[in-house]
Amino acid sequence: MSRPLAGAVSGYRLLDQPGGASDHDGLVFQLDTDAIDTARPWAYR
Repeated sequence: MSRPLAGAVSGYRLLDQPGGASDHDGLVFQLDTDAIDTARPWAYR
């Protein structure tokens, strides 16, 4: 996750059920878009 978004994450949890469904855990998170740091936006090419 980018640094400008890190402070906007207000909660998260890992998803590891059902067991054996994947070799990776899932992740669900809540993002408060009003809390995103927009002071230094990225430049895209």
